[in-house]
Amino acid sequence: MTVTADDLITDAGFQILSDENYADDEWTDISLVATLTPERTNLTGYRYADEDWYAETPRHGRDLIDILRALQDTMAAETGNRWKQALIHITRPGPEIDIQFEYGDPTRWSLKKVSLDLADYAESLRPPRR
Repeated sequence: MTVTADDLITDAGFQILSDENYADDEWTDISLVATLTPERTNLTGYRYADEDWYAETPRHGRDLIDILRALQDTMAAETGNRWKQALIHITRPGPEIDIQFEYGDPTRWSLKKVSLDLADYAESLRPPRR
């Protein structure tokens, strides 16, 4: 059976939601930025509760990175183009997952690119309100 990009996105969402750092119900949204380039592998994230935000990445981030690398490889095999950064949003109720991919700029969702203020940066990554 061939694993598709959709399968891997589902796996990534499951990996995030099953991580003990998100096991409580004290969040409404999660934003994670994954940077996967030959020079750099990084995971940055925030958990949001109402108007508050908390710096939080999965405790088992390495497992998520492995899934995202497989997703990157699968998508590159299909399109011939490899993304460098992904912005993952998980929102409640649902939960729903949305992923945006950046193919050109590996710093698109990086702190220094967006803002020098951590609060502004965390807010810039917050999923849009529905």
